[in-house]
Amino acid sequence: MKKFISGIVFGITIIPILDSVAELVCGGIEALKIKNTKKVVKGNVEIAKIQEGVEEKPETVCMGFQVPSKEDYNNGEWEEE
Repeated sequence: MKKFISGIVFGITIIPILDSVAELVCGGIEALKIKNTKKVVKGNVEIAKIQEGVEEKPETVCMGFQVPSKEDYNNGEWEEE
């Protein structure tokens, strides 16, 4: 009977305390992640500012594919319609 009562007391008191401690640890880890995220965001903002001045955009038909110009082909390989 003693073990039964001590099991109930353990379940009612110790398990919620351990759960709260685990939440505190997870919250601390998340706080550490925030510091790294702020550094990444600052870097992204700097890159965006640098890229604002660059207006050169390639003429593409779809993402990752560039249409070759006439200079890319030799004279015999390009046929005009």
